[in-house]
Amino acid sequence: MRRILTPTGHPAWLATSYADVWQVLSDPRFGKAPLIDCQDSTRSGRLLPGLLFTTDGLEHKALRGELLAAMRLCPSRPLLDGLAEQADSLLSAVGDSGDLVASYASPLAIWAVGTWLGLPTEDWSRCAELSSIVLSINQFPADVVEQAQFELLDYLAGLLACRPERPDLLTALAATAAEPAPLAATVLATGYETMVAGITNAALTLLTHNGFGSWPSSRVDVRRLIDELLRFAPLGGTMRSRCALVDAHVGEVLVGKGEIVLTASWEPAQNRSPTPTPSARSARTTGTSPSAWGSGSAPAPSWR
Repeated sequence: MRRILTPTGHPAWLATSYADVWQVLSDPRFGKAPLIDCQDSTRSGRLLPGLLFTTDGLEHKALRGELLAAMRLCPSRPLLDGLAEQADSLLSAVGDSGDLVASYASPLAIWAVGTWLGLPTEDWSRCAELSSIVLSINQFPADVVEQAQFELLDYLAGLLACRPERPDLLTALAATAAEPAPLAATVLATGYETMVAGITNAALTLLTHNGFGSWPSSRVDVRRLIDELLRFAPLGGTMRSRCALVDAHVGEVLVGKGEIVLTASWEPAQNRSPTPTPSARSARTTGTSPSAWGSGSAPAPSWR
């Protein structure tokens, strides 16, 4: 546990060990709901209430249930063939421009999320722009971030109010959620940003890391390669914020009521056996536990 300043200049605690991160993310004495009263503490703009990342307990569980029910009605698996075709068609644009994000990761991500939700293709560019603003840390002023949040919610609420039923996630959310627009906005913004970062980090890892010098020759090796990519650049590896509801110890540190704790969840756990060193990892590495976070003695899934 270390005392830090957030990118917006506010004091906070940073938890990095496996034990501390696990405690903060699972201890009911630390919550997300109080973050809505901590304007500009972890990013520009005020967080909105009633979202997956600003609710706790039964309210959060109910929202997750609504979203999972919609995903069961409209799973993403049917998108795989189209996603593969889209990825192939975008590769030539990367070679021409050299911009991995703008020419490949961003259009691939908004295609996947926009198609799954059933958004009109002419709106994809604006949706991607709003998503980036909403999830920015301190790139934009608070009023710009808050306006982007409301614009995204109003846009999705408008679609839900006037569109016919279709076999997409937005229609499924209308059937399963009491308030479908906020859940749709969460899928759109977090899904887009997570995919852009994940695709870019995975591609850069493949291109630059010595352990990934040879391309796999079988489906088994491809799966192992994906496991290793998730270890180096885990999806969902980000700074998760919690606010202390009461005075609470994390390890030997006493976190005061109302203080912010950021959890570092992007690094592999340092389980030194049987996991090899980073330089020794390759597509053929076996006996490893991918997608881990923290710097303690045991690995855990980064999205747990």
